[in-house]
This record gives sequence, C-alpha cells and structure tokens, in this order.
Amino acid sequence: SEEPINPSQKSCTKVEINFGGQSTQFKYDPETRTYKKKNCGKKQIDESTGNQLAFTNLFVLETDIWVREDGYHKGVDWNGGKNAKGYYISNGYIREIRWSKKDEYSKLKILTKKGNEVPVNKGKSYIALTYPGSATFKGEKNQEQSEASSEETATDDGGKEIKTKY
Repeated sequence: SEEPINPSQKSCTKVEINFGGQSTQFKYDPETRTYKKKNCGKKQIDESTGNQLAFTNLFVLETDIWVREDGYHKGVDWNGGKNAKGYYISNGYIREIRWSKKDEYSKLKILTKKGNEVPVNKGKSYIALTYPGSATFKGEKNQEQSEASSEETATDDGGKEIKTKY
C-alpha cells in the first residue's frame, strides 16, 4: 500500500470550524489515520454503518459568504476572493494552501502559495467553505510532551507565519 504523505511538519490533531449557527469538530485518530467528526459537540454517526464519520483529508477553504436577496439562501464566492486562502489537514499535519474554482460547477484546485499542485492522500475528504478566521487548529509537538500548553510558530511555503497552540 502507498505510504500516506504529511502535508507539512506542522502538527494538527484537532480542528474546529465555527459556521455561525453550528460548529463542527474533528479529532485525529492515529490508529485509523482519520479525523473523526463531531457536529455541535456530538459524534456524527453514519446511520447505515453505525460508525462515527471519519475523513482522511480535511480542507478548510476561506471565502466570502453572504445572505442572498431572498433573505434565506447564502451566496458563496466560488473563486475564494482576493486571497483564496485555506488549509489542508491530513495524517496529523496541516498546511496553509491557496485554492481556486471558477464557479460552483468547475473542478477545485488545491495549490501551494507558489501555485504548485498540493499532493493529497487517498481516502475520504471533507471540504468546508467558511468565513475567514472561523476555524481553529491544534496540534501536538510529540507524544512525550507534558500537558503544559505552549505555542509554536511555523512558516508556510510563502514565508508567512502560522501559529498553532499546543
């Protein structure tokens, strides 16, 4: 079998996405190499299998979202706006990415800041289109680390700092 890739050396074992009226949480399970999903703090279960939903890859894509004129439906900037920033999380690690999509029907492109395609692990993927800054990411330095909290700063491939709390 193909060995899974780490998107970076930056640890990410917990993800929380605040969608406004609800939130979604993911916790990394190293045994299955998947992120198990909770919705508003409760395990989200696949009714057909009885198992908690689990994903190999998480994509958190930031974009402009607004309420449409009908006052009910939301509009989404499908090309991500000016920055089209996002995050690719897999195998216990995170990487800041850029993304592009011409419209709601075109293929999604996941790119490095320099415009190169990002290699993605095989498996189920969860894609969240969300407001900028609405997600938090937490990681672990290593298994032997004490429970004391610390913060680590890394840089993405464009030199921008990314902070993760431990």
